[in-house]
Amino acid sequence: MTTSAINTSWGPTALRLTAGYVFLVHGAQDLFVSGVSGLAATFGSLHIPVPFASAAVVGPLEFFGGIALWLGVFTRWTAALLAIDMLVAVMVVLLEPSFFQKGGVELPLMMLGASIALTLSGPGMLALADRIAVTRDTTQSDSRLRSLQRCLRQTRHDVSGAALNDRTAHRKRSA
Repeated sequence: MTTSAINTSWGPTALRLTAGYVFLVHGAQDLFVSGVSGLAATFGSLHIPVPFASAAVVGPLEFFGGIALWLGVFTRWTAALLAIDMLVAVMVVLLEPSFFQKGGVELPLMMLGASIALTLSGPGMLALADRIAVTRDTTQSDSRLRSLQRCLRQTRHDVSGAALNDRTAHRKRSA
C-alpha cells in the first residue's frame, strides 16, 4: 500500500483513543478506588506541593480528560493540560532512579509524549468535535454566503441602475 493511499489522520486517532482510555482508567481509579484523599496521601508521600488540591485537580482531569480524548472534543486543550500533568509526574518519578522498576517513569513519559503529540496534531479522524464543527461551520458559512450574495446583487443593481441613470442623463444633455 502506498503512503498516498494511507490517510495520515488515522495515526492521531489511534493515539487519541489509546491515550484517552489510559487516562480514563487511571482517573477512574484515582476518583473511585483511591478517592481524592487517597490520591492526596500518595501525592503527599511524593512531596508534591498542596497534595489535596493537586489530587482534586489531577483525578478529575485524568478521568474527564480521558473521556474528552475518547470523544474527540477539546482534544488540543485537554491534551495540553494532560501534558502538564504528565510532565509533573515525570519530574517527580525522575527524582527516583526507577525507569524499569514498578511505578517507573516509562508510563508517564509515554503519556507525556502522547499528550504533546495530540496537542500538536489534534484529534484525527472520528472526532465528535469535527461533527459538531462541520454542522456549525456549514450553517454559519451558508448564512454568510447568502448574505454576501444579497450584498453583491444589491451592489450590482445599484451600479447598473446608476450607470443607466448616467447614460439617460448624458443622452438628455446631448440631445
